[in-house]
Amino acid sequence: DKIKACQKAEHKFANVPCGIMDQFIATLGDVDHAFFINCQTNEFEKVPFGEKTLLLVVTDTHKKHELAGGEYAKRRATCEAVAKSLGVPSLGEVHIDQLIKYFCKPGSDYSHLPDKSYPRSRHVVTEIARALKAKECLVSGDITLFGQLMNQSHKSLADDYQVTCPELDEVVRVAWGTEGVVGSRMTGGGFGGCAITLVKRDAEKVLLDRLNKLCPYSSSFSTTAGSGAYSWDI
Repeated sequence: DKIKACQKAEHKFANVPCGIMDQFIATLGDVDHAFFINCQTNEFEKVPFGEKTLLLVVTDTHKKHELAGGEYAKRRATCEAVAKSLGVPSLGEVHIDQLIKYFCKPGSDYSHLPDKSYPRSRHVVTEIARALKAKECLVSGDITLFGQLMNQSHKSLADDYQVTCPELDEVVRVAWGTEGVVGSRMTGGGFGGCAITLVKRDAEKVLLDRLNKLCPYSSSFSTTAGSGAYSWDI
């Protein structure tokens, strides 16, 4: 109930048609665990994410993102339109082969769909597949492939969903070019905000130094998977 109430507040008062991921992790986050969430059913699973040789580096571009400005809502509406056209409740029901077949029919008329419907929906479908594979990687301990999935995610967010910005792309490129980095991608709603990088602990200083030098507009901090929001007496 608390999670849904927080999402409703975003929808009603902030005018952002957001999902439910942030509310889930803020409410139920657990130390050394990631969350795998099915946003269609709201079912969730805690997945071990406590590798002691790794750190998460969060880099804030300090570019404000205005999600209520319309671009976020446009992308969501586009994906909902594609799902409706395919006769499914959401793109979570669609495999990439099905999507390609639908958009590659010779002579088909897609004028009823919003502009850029194919790349927008392609990002969502492939991102869901990446999330499923990423969970498998964490369970099996394949951190190398997990990092590659992070990188693929950012490329898709930049090229297909087009929600990154020059600052985010630069931060991620710097991370990708740093030895010891496992993977890096933007995080959050995009159009500004932060990138997150998975890095080996012994490469943390090198990464932070490179980010400070090559992305002077940004600031970074290192962390690990922690608990959700909580209160304490003072």
